[in-house]
Amino acid sequence: MVSVIVPARDASGTLPALLDALAAQDLTERFELIVVDDDSGDGTGALAAAHRAVDIVVPGPGEGPGAARNAGVRVATGDVLAFTDADCVPDPGWLRAGLAALAEHDLVQGRVDPAGPAGPFDRTVSVDRLTLLFETANLLIRRELFDGLGGFEAWLAPRRGKELAEDVWLGRRALRAGARVTYAPEARVRHAVFPRGPGGWIGEQARCASSPRSSRACPRCDATGCTAASSSARTPRASTSRSPAPPSPSPHAAAPRCSRPCPTRAASSAGRGRSAHAGSASTRRSASRATRSAPPPCSSAAHATAPS
Repeated sequence: MVSVIVPARDASGTLPALLDALAAQDLTERFELIVVDDDSGDGTGALAAAHRAVDIVVPGPGEGPGAARNAGVRVATGDVLAFTDADCVPDPGWLRAGLAALAEHDLVQGRVDPAGPAGPFDRTVSVDRLTLLFETANLLIRRELFDGLGGFEAWLAPRRGKELAEDVWLGRRALRAGARVTYAPEARVRHAVFPRGPGGWIGEQARCASSPRSSRACPRCDATGCTAASSSARTPRASTSRSPAPPSPSPHAAAPRCSRPCPTRAASSAGRGRSAHAGSASTRRSASRATRSAPPPCSSAAHATAPS
């Protein structure tokens, strides 16, 4: 069975559309719907409890979406977990398409489109390929894998706003564990568009100050198992509310044992070479030789195998 888990905080304006869309799913088998009311002050919990599609309303700890999702998982009974957000509206075939993709994989990233036109500063989410950001606006994962990873972890705390990139970190740990990951464009949800001016956009960018720390913490070579990843993967085109993009995936995930240089290490070596150019002539020559020479092959465990 599938357990759909929705964290919601002060979501009374968008939650009804989500619940109606989940009630209209064309999945023939039964699924359970769990809404986590994460310390709302606008009656979100009561609204969810009154809807015919909702099976369980769980009080959340008020610590952010990752902790709220974990609270929902603790009461879930399904062997598949499907995550979406309170400001999303899934297509009728969302669960059906997601489960079809999950049949041969362990984690599925679904498609996310803005629900309407988005201005340059508006807040929304758009996912049209496997970006390795693992947006939980549309994510399905096997319960066994989720439990084995220990669920969502609060690993980045920005100076302002809620926890950051807990979904990125879940997906990266799944890749490190050898999970088979894919992108399912047929499993689509639409994300609300929230109008916002330049000031709001600038405030959101302050949350991106954790970008260097998130890149350092993520596995270096972790494209193994990603059937839709490529070295040219772009970040979501309209995802101003997301965390900064982690390092690009390796383009050679199909090799049984990666013998090429890790691209993250190569970029790091190149960066060190450029910084050395400010020194003496001998330093510049040494830096140039270091930049031209290939770094050691990647020894990351994620490159040891290449599941499809």
